[in-house]
Amino acid sequence: MKCPKCGGYGKITNYKHVEGGVCFLCWGTGAITAEQHVEFQEDENKKAARREKRWTSYEELQAQKKLHEDRIQNGYYKKKREEEEKSRIRKLQERHAVDNPDFVQKTADESFKEFFKLLDDE
Repeated sequence: MKCPKCGGYGKITNYKHVEGGVCFLCWGTGAITAEQHVEFQEDENKKAARREKRWTSYEELQAQKKLHEDRIQNGYYKKKREEEEKSRIRKLQERHAVDNPDFVQKTADESFKEFFKLLDDE
């Protein structure tokens, strides 16, 4: 069977600088056995699967990058941070029985100052 790596020539001209360009699959004969051909095909399929996996990973990273950029543009992170801040303040209110509805509407710094002032008054 003709060697698929060197095309049956026994040498690979682009690799003359390595062992004189001898094909390492057929060792310069230009022919391989059926078993060698099957092994070669399996190796090539594995290499193709790895290339595909790398490409898929790259595409996923590009999609995540685009999503991140879109979220920045739309203010998603700012809104999420504000929601988390409000949630923390609500928990503080519940924990320390602060019943002032304006407490949540103020900025975090003002709210915490007011909260610590209430603690100091106790």
